[in-house]
Amino acid sequence: MITNSAEFSAIINMAVQNALEVAIELAYEDLQKCMDEWLYGAYSPVDYQRTYALKEEWIREVNSISASIQFEEGGTHESFFGEGYDSLGNDLLDVLQKGYKGYNAKTGRDIPARPFFEKWIQRADKEAHKWIKKGLIAQGLTVIG
Repeated sequence: MITNSAEFSAIINMAVQNALEVAIELAYEDLQKCMDEWLYGAYSPVDYQRTYALKEEWIREVNSISASIQFEEGGTHESFFGEGYDSLGNDLLDVLQKGYKGYNAKTGRDIPARPFFEKWIQRADKEAHKWIKKGLIAQGLTVIG
């Protein structure tokens, strides 16, 4: 039984914090789904066979920020986040967002822009209340509205 406002606040604060963690996880899952559709699904390379190795390594990299990337051929790539997000990770995201002119010297074909992040931010603005509501309900709180 709750006997004072401090106990009530402590219980509610813990529930809300846990609800926000659920909402953040839902947002992350949605971002991954949208990246698969809008980023990977928006472009099919014509000059090489897509292996999804970069995607798999990117996911592995995100899961252990300090790791180097190991490729099947035995080579090692420095961390995308070597100097933090201001390094290669930022450059790679910039190419994906804005495209890149003349990446292939043989064919001169460009990498098309796939501006997924702005699109997802707009989507997240519309979906955030649903994610938070799901988080609150998961904590056993009654949500009205």
